[in-house]
Amino acid sequence: QLWKDNKLIFTYKNGIYIHQYCEDQDKLFKVELQREFVSLLQDRLEYIYKAILNCAHGALLLIMDNANEESTRLSTMNRGITVKINVCDSQLIEHIASIDGAILVDTEGTIYGIGMILDGRANVCGSVSRGARYNSALTYIYERAKVKTNCLAVVFSEDKTIDIISTSRLRSWEEL
Repeated sequence: QLWKDNKLIFTYKNGIYIHQYCEDQDKLFKVELQREFVSLLQDRLEYIYKAILNCAHGALLLIMDNANEESTRLSTMNRGITVKINVCDSQLIEHIASIDGAILVDTEGTIYGIGMILDGRANVCGSVSRGARYNSALTYIYERAKVKTNCLAVVFSEDKTIDIISTSRLRSWEEL
């Protein structure tokens, strides 16, 4: 274990380093939201983000400008359920997050898709140790970055690690 200022930062288990949740993730989420999207309801998106972090299991939150159209596209291919949920409380979000698959949300905090299975070609190196949720989000965000669609994923794993992946961040890693 690695501790800093009485806070657990990393653990090492079965050959894998696991980064623990810290308040810096909250700051990173806010910064990435503002960098990714011109127009957004930040308070509402932060509320959904915090509710997901209270889940006992992992969850995948996907924020994008065109969440309505994308959830329709995916559900047409039997890859999730299209909904429109404007009013959310933390318990409802936790119940929605318990459904396997991603939650698609627009920049105003409206949930348009639940149980979404993300598609895309594996053209970016993933990490076997990070699992399916992380690698699916990475692949999907990479594909969105190539077509210039702004998108941000919050991957909350069962081991309580949080990854924030955005199209602008991937664009900065390499020229697409």
